[in-house]
Amino acid sequence: MNRLIAVLVIAIIILVAAVAYLIGERRSELSQNLTKATSAPAANSVFSRRSGASKPMQARLSQPVMIGLGGPHLDACGSNARVVGLNPHGDNFLAVKSAPQMDAPRIDKLGPGFEVYVCDESKDKKWLAVVYEPDGKPSANCGVTGPVDTPRSYSGRCQAGWVYSKYIDIYAG
Repeated sequence: MNRLIAVLVIAIIILVAAVAYLIGERRSELSQNLTKATSAPAANSVFSRRSGASKPMQARLSQPVMIGLGGPHLDACGSNARVVGLNPHGDNFLAVKSAPQMDAPRIDKLGPGFEVYVCDESKDKKWLAVVYEPDGKPSANCGVTGPVDTPRSYSGRCQAGWVYSKYIDIYAG
């Protein structure tokens, strides 16, 4: 009987030692992975993180609004338009996206009648690149009602993004 107890005690000690060893190995592995995941990359690295998403993902889901595509003799954004056709019993807003695709982050919401300048369209013509005042009223302050020398990304004081063209009525331009 004493011999059986001694064997069981030794077996338990070996088992506890094995579990402790495995836990220590797993902790070490987790610690190394955590260190790799949280180490700060260079600020200009394409993998630097800002809002939890990597730059390559943001790059695919972000496309600047280009102005001046009509040439140096036309307005930087060629059309005036307003938001129409929203469901008043639904969300009743038009999402402004950071790129012309459904899975791009929403950067703003526009209500019914909101006025925008249309500057560009997506290749499939489902999305429009727009510039707008935060209050939804057209204004020369956006800097897109006159020509620009060369096409470029919009960087004025107004808001800019991509909207689904189905809910935009172009009334001028």
